[in-house]
Amino acid sequence: DTCSSLNCIHTHNNVLVMLAAVCAKLEQHEHCITYATASLETDLTKLGTVLPCSHIYARLMQGRAHAALGHVAEAAAAFGAAAEQAHRYELWLYEAQALRDLKLSCLDDLGHSEHGSRRLGASLRLLKSPADKLTPLLKGLDASELMSLAPPDSNYRVVYEVEDPAV
Repeated sequence: DTCSSLNCIHTHNNVLVMLAAVCAKLEQHEHCITYATASLETDLTKLGTVLPCSHIYARLMQGRAHAALGHVAEAAAAFGAAAEQAHRYELWLYEAQALRDLKLSCLDDLGHSEHGSRRLGASLRLLKSPADKLTPLLKGLDASELMSLAPPDSNYRVVYEVEDPAV
């Protein structure tokens, strides 16, 4: 009850998102996924949150944890959901962050680097910051190069093979 009351009063500091972040920092990926998933609940009495930024951040942490565990399809789904929600709320930097992580954690390894670069470039063009200020946020990628790419093909599809736990 105490956590629930505090969460309702201070919903911008969601306790489950914070626990997921701590687990991510400690590389406890399974726990990170558990807490990040729980934080997506919109019922505040269940420690959820309704804030888009918190949901996007939780999905980013889910994606990174799944990627670290080798769950490519799940990571891609989490990054994709984060990017979609960020785009819907016009949170362009969050969208770029989600697409950067999708590209580096999933698409590059699967041979879809060009598509990932084009999506990220399109997202970066929505920002007002100059490319030289964005490059340090891109984990080794060059913002001006990405921004100069053609728009992504809207018909392009990436099919992820879901890992079969029985194998």
